[in-house]
Amino acid sequence: LLPQIHADLAAVGGLLTELGPQLASPLEQEQLQQLMASHLNFGHGLRALQLARDGGLTSHIEEVYAVQFSPVANALSEQVQLLSVSQHGRISDAVVHIDEVGHSARWGLMLFSACALILGGVLSLWLTRGVSGSIRTALDTANRVAALDLSEPIVGHGRHEGGRLLNALG
Repeated sequence: LLPQIHADLAAVGGLLTELGPQLASPLEQEQLQQLMASHLNFGHGLRALQLARDGGLTSHIEEVYAVQFSPVANALSEQVQLLSVSQHGRISDAVVHIDEVGHSARWGLMLFSACALILGGVLSLWLTRGVSGSIRTALDTANRVAALDLSEPIVGHGRHEGGRLLNALG
């Protein structure tokens, strides 16, 4: 069991070292320093417990466990819990911020969609009226020509098909 505990102790030390640069606030850095000190004290308590075990006296093992090992193990557990609570609050704040940004993005997307629909509607009306007006004029002119009514001059233009049709009739 002790080799596994020592391996876990070393792994926790490595993780604490990696965690350092990721903590932003001075309070979190202070909590990390306290956690690292508790981790170091836990290692000392574990070594004292191992030495007591190697000594073989059960009463000495119980005394080292109660006086040295158990308090540092509890202190380490408390420090981990404090850092956990601190990070949980930070994560909760980040979730709220992400939700607010998402809400703003949804409103922005809806506003953009509404503007695009309005602009598309206005442009389609403008285009439809421009084309249908010329076609209506060409149709009226073609109907007059078909009825042999040439009393009005046929005026066209070359901007689009309707205007070219009127030029051809003229």
